[in-house]
Amino acid sequence: MRRYVQTAGPVGEFSALPLLQRAETRDLVFAGYGLLIVALVLASYLMGAFGWLPHDPRQMNVELINAAPFTPGHPLGTDFLGRDLQARLILGIQAYFLPGLLAIAISVVGEAFSASSRATGAAGSARSSPTSPTCSTPSRGWC
Repeated sequence: MRRYVQTAGPVGEFSALPLLQRAETRDLVFAGYGLLIVALVLASYLMGAFGWLPHDPRQMNVELINAAPFTPGHPLGTDFLGRDLQARLILGIQAYFLPGLLAIAISVVGEAFSASSRATGAAGSARSSPTSPTCSTPSRGWC
């Protein structure tokens, strides 16, 4: 395991380097792997949203019950009712991807409102003013 030690040096020396010189190869591999997983999940979500499925996920095929992976026409195989697992997986991703995407959107919008209120100074307008008799530390500018 790598240990990081803070050493004395000019401020900004490390951050002036380009990203590829700052990061180790292992870090870039992990970042690339994470981006690949996100891209695959996003692509499969879009496939399910637009109906670009290889097979109908509800269609049963008695001849292919519990087919092994890499069966012709069924890359992930079939389940105990003969339904295509790839199509069912793509539809299942939608149930988990959309709420996560919605949570991210809500947090980004909330952070934007928070940052704009801090920038305009509106965040402290509803609170007591520094000259208020209930304020114990008026010299610091907050109560």
